[in-house]
Amino acid sequence: MRQFKESGVNSYFCIVNMPGVPAREICVLDAADDASAIKALDAVEALWIGFDTICLYQGERFIKVLSNPALGFPRDGLALRHDLDQAASREQSRWGRTSGAPPPDGDRRNTASGSLGPPAAHPA
Repeated sequence: MRQFKESGVNSYFCIVNMPGVPAREICVLDAADDASAIKALDAVEALWIGFDTICLYQGERFIKVLSNPALGFPRDGLALRHDLDQAASREQSRWGRTSGAPPPDGDRRNTASGSLGPPAAHPA
């Protein structure tokens, strides 16, 4: 079974992080697309028992992270900042708000203090 590509033509690779040893191994994968690269992670996971995380990339583009469930982590990593940014954008679109826009009339947040409640009284 050929699990790693011998030439560096394809840029799919993963970084294996071990407990206390970040970037313990960098493996170039024999993969033609994201789906086959994700499938190739199974072989890497089987070789590196006790890994913390295995991060999959294509060039500089992050694709996926696997976390070791034996260490108490969920198998698939938690949402990354990119995922959270997309979720925030969807939520802003849902409410029709964009950054810097004033809150709708029903929002009772006191924007001057950041607290909930009626707006602070301003001295005359």
